[in-house]
Amino acid sequence: MAYKHKITGYVKNLKNLTDRRVEVVAEGHESSLKAFFDDIRIDEFPIHVDNISIRWGDPTNEYTYFDIIRGDPSEEIGERIDVVNILLMNMNKKQDIMIGKQDTMIEKQDIMIGLQTDTNSEIKGLRIDTKNYLDNRFSKIQSELTDIKSALVKAGIEI
Repeated sequence: MAYKHKITGYVKNLKNLTDRRVEVVAEGHESSLKAFFDDIRIDEFPIHVDNISIRWGDPTNEYTYFDIIRGDPSEEIGERIDVVNILLMNMNKKQDIMIGKQDTMIEKQDIMIGLQTDTNSEIKGLRIDTKNYLDNRFSKIQSELTDIKSALVKAGIEI
C-alpha cells in the first residue's frame, strides 16, 4: 500500500508479545497518507488491524522509500511457517469441500446419462411403432384405393 500511495517510511513489529502491535512511520502528501491508512485497515487472515492510532507531525524527509524492518530471522521464519501451515490447512478443507461437490456433480451427470439413455430408447421405440403404424395404414389405404378404382371401372367410370 505504501508503494501504491507513494509513501516513504517504515513498518516494523514491536516486541510487545501481549498485543502484537506494529509501528508505522509514514511520510507523504496528506491525501495519500489518509488513503494509505484507509487501505491498511485489513481484516483478512493473517492480518487483523483493529485499531490505528495516528500522530500527525511535520515530515522529516529522512526516508527515500518504504522499508519493512524485519525481526530476528528465526522468529520471522517460524511465524511465517505457522501462517503457511494454517493457510494450507484451510486450503485442504476447501479442497475437500470442492471434491465433495465434484462427486455430487458426477453422480448427477450419471443420473442424466441414464435418463438420456432411457429417452433415446423411448424415441427409438416410438420411431419403430410409428413406422409400423404408418406402413400398415398406407397399405390399407392403398388396398382401399385399388378397391375404389376397381368399383369405378365396373361402374363404367374411367379414371
